[in-house]
Amino acid sequence: MAPLPDMILLYRSGHEYQRTLRSVLTSWSIEVTEFKYIAELHESDILGKAPVAMAIVDEQDASGIEALRSVMHANNWIQRIMVSDSQDIELFERAINKAHINYFIGLPHEPLKLSLYLKKAWQRYQNVTRPLMKFNVLTDIAESLLHENQRYKMEANTDALTHLLNRRSFNNMLKRFWNRFKNKGMYFSLAMLDIDHFKKVNDQYGHLAGDRVLQFLADILLKNQRLGIDFTFRYGGEEFVILSASTDTSEMEQYIKRLLNLIREKSVFYQEQEIRFTFSAGISCSALASSEEELIDQADLALYSAKETGRNRVVVFRKS
Repeated sequence: MAPLPDMILLYRSGHEYQRTLRSVLTSWSIEVTEFKYIAELHESDILGKAPVAMAIVDEQDASGIEALRSVMHANNWIQRIMVSDSQDIELFERAINKAHINYFIGLPHEPLKLSLYLKKAWQRYQNVTRPLMKFNVLTDIAESLLHENQRYKMEANTDALTHLLNRRSFNNMLKRFWNRFKNKGMYFSLAMLDIDHFKKVNDQYGHLAGDRVLQFLADILLKNQRLGIDFTFRYGGEEFVILSASTDTSEMEQYIKRLLNLIREKSVFYQEQEIRFTFSAGISCSALASSEEELIDQADLALYSAKETGRNRVVVFRKS
């Protein structure tokens, strides 16, 4: 089992358990840095060192959720743990949807359980940031692909309507992903997105409204892609593709689900008409594919499954 983390960020709340939690952590020889505002952490390089951030949250003081959200935006690798004695479902939904917490620990805490989750968080942090050599290779590949992505845009390999990279760019980028990642024994993810009932949108509101929906989704995808990790393309019609340097399909699944939640919460307005829509998505991982074509087919099968099981959902391809 992994050891305990040597450093933890602890949100400075007014909860009566705050001092007890800090005492327990320091008794385990963990360096605890308390903070109230994320700006305090930006003043040092601790955001690049601490593997875990914790916050005590309850109905009276839920500010810890925003604190963990700020940590997530500053360094997504840091594992986020919410500590609470609350049974409020809405509080949990906010913590999951806003701060994307990795773990939850109930109060009063059990030392064994607290220790176990801290070890899990440390292990997961290591899994996404190590081994260092592979991580450096991944960074180099991502930066190289980012430069190529920018070059493709300069060459006008974009879709005229959405201004996303087009299918031709996707085919070229996929070849580069495949050669560079697979040849180094590393993996990447692919997600195919398809707007649900898009024909009905065109039939009910007109093709110009349909174009507005395509542009709206493209804008959401582009604004939320992770720099140097995700590359977004219009595949054709109402289909979009995301190539990602993310090697963890569960992380990719959560990322696509966040995009779907954003779409669910928003509306497109066209000629004083409100249009709401969703999408279905299928995810595949290069670890399970023997060729670029098979990778696409697997994502397509997962997308088909999402459509057949009710749409408005994300499905990950898994070999039976």
